[in-house]
Parts: sequence; structure tokens; C-alpha cells
Amino acid sequence: MALLAKQADDPAAQLACTTDNKDHFLALQETAQFSPLSVALTTRGIESSWRSGSVQTGGMTEYTTSPDQGVRPSDDQDLKALFQRLCEAWTDGDAAAYGACFTADCDYVSFDGTRAHGREQVIEPHDKLFRGVLFGSALVGEVESIRYIADDVAVLHGSGSVLVAWRSQLPKRRLTRNTVVAVRGPEGWRFTAIHNGRVRPVQIPEPESLPARFARGLVALAARAGVGWAAQDPMRRPPT
Repeated sequence: MALLAKQADDPAAQLACTTDNKDHFLALQETAQFSPLSVALTTRGIESSWRSGSVQTGGMTEYTTSPDQGVRPSDDQDLKALFQRLCEAWTDGDAAAYGACFTADCDYVSFDGTRAHGREQVIEPHDKLFRGVLFGSALVGEVESIRYIADDVAVLHGSGSVLVAWRSQLPKRRLTRNTVVAVRGPEGWRFTAIHNGRVRPVQIPEPESLPARFARGLVALAARAGVGWAAQDPMRRPPT
């Protein structure tokens, strides 16, 4: 009880004292391997969902966690290294190494909307590309952001472009943004889902702009003519 008294002013110790297993708290605290707060959260069974905080550095989310928590200080670097390994495998023309960056049950959506499921379906078409129309090309990209939605699950956004061998500069119209889900397994971080889309920003017209008024007019004409979706659902008709 002396240790608990010593920690009487510590919120972590107070939290631990509310548990049904104070002996477990004492044993963990005496090992000096955990901070009082992490011990308390371990005793409560919620350590894996706690983060000590985060800071933004250069557009990246850097987590300030201690090594005994689920998200580790090195995770951002590990994920960025995995993304670069993906780019290097493409540049080396190594489809197997490219596929090794993904889980065996991954989902891969290309910029044209084509979906592949499973690592083998990722390797096969990329092997054809690397030995065919994209022979000698390089994949140049970078991670833009990382957000952890669980200790072992992260969502990344990255951008990249394919540089064909006869060009010296990246073509702007081939810039792609990637939404990637990464999971941590026995072998470390791997990508389990990726969706690629061309970066082609489109300005949304204001509701009272000419294109918007024209669109509403078409809906009204379709409703009066009894054609299309507007004729089937009156709620879709714009006010007259």
C-alpha cells in the first residue's frame, strides 16, 4: 500500500485503484517497465486504444507514444519506407517485390476502376506491365498523410506518377492520388487496400450558376415529358 500512497496524487494511480486488481498494478509498476499511466490503462484493459498525443510536422502526423503502446514512434517511418519500397519495386520492374508490399487478401483498385483481389492478381498484371508497355518506367511518389484508426491499422494518402523511360520530367496529367489502408501483421506493415485516382480537380458550380440552372431545367423538362428518373419520383423535380 505504500506505493499506492506514494502515487496518491497521480491520476494514473488513482485510476488503477479503481480496478479490481491492485496487485496486478503493483507488480507491473515495480518492474519499472511501464509508466504509471500505461500500467493503469493496461490494468483497465484499454491500453491499446490510448495515445499520448500527436503533432503535425510538415503535413505528416507524428505520434508521440511510448514503446509499450500500440502505435510506436517508428510507425510513421516504417509506413513511409513501405511506400518507398513499393515505388522501388516498380522502378526495378520486380512484380513479385511489388506484390510483397501487400497482404495476401488485398484489394487493389487501379486508376481506371479495375479491381484486383489478392496478391497474385496484383502481381500478374504488373508483371505484364513491367515487361511490356511500362518497361523501364519508374514510379515516383511520396506519402502525404498518415492517420491511425487503430493500433495496427492506418490510412495513408500518397501521390505519385509513372515516369516512362523516354521522359525526364513527370507528366502533370498522370499524377495520381492513392488512398491506402495498411495493417500490421507478424511480418510488419503491409498494404491491404489501395485505390488510385487521377488528380483532375473539377470546380463545383454554384447553385445559381448557369450550369446549375440548366441542369434543373433539364430535370423539369424530363418530369413534364414523363421520362427519366424525375418522372418516377416527384421529389426529384425542382420547384416550379
